[in-house]
Amino acid sequence: MQTAIDFIKDNPEVFAALVAALGILGGIAGNWISAAIQAAGGRAQANAAVDAARISAEAQRAAALREDRKIEIAAFVRCARRLAVDLHEMYEKDWYETSVNDTWYELGQVFGQLELVASKGVRELAEEVLSVAHGGKELAVTRALGRQTRESLAAAANASQDGEEAAAAARASLLRLEELRAAVDNGGRT
Repeated sequence: MQTAIDFIKDNPEVFAALVAALGILGGIAGNWISAAIQAAGGRAQANAAVDAARISAEAQRAAALREDRKIEIAAFVRCARRLAVDLHEMYEKDWYETSVNDTWYELGQVFGQLELVASKGVRELAEEVLSVAHGGKELAVTRALGRQTRESLAAAANASQDGEEAAAAARASLLRLEELRAAVDNGGRT
């Protein structure tokens, strides 16, 4: 009985066909392995591109949010400063309640926009500014009314043409108003 090795030795064409078949099978296996490696590499490359796009989009979003925060904080600070100026003018120069009310309303609007983009710490600080501004607004209105009343009483006290009794009453009222102002200036201590 002839073995396979002896058969191949006796028939060189079978050997050549066997070598060719092994070469073809090796080529197919190599191509399949190569394709699998390339496919895995392509998937990895695609995943990396998706991750890079996601990171880039997040960076752009964060940069836009930082810019929005800067803009809204600057608008809030500008408006709060304008309110402080309006309050000072209301007390010192003339009655500007409409301007103060408009600026106060605008400060509330700007605060609402700031709330949408600001961090918790910035929102808390802005709330403190609103609280102080509200107190300042109430104080300025009260003091402006007091100043106007004081000026009116002083004018009445100096005008004796309406009679000495009216002037004396005006002087007494002015004195009480001055005492009240001194008490307020001393923090309520008389």
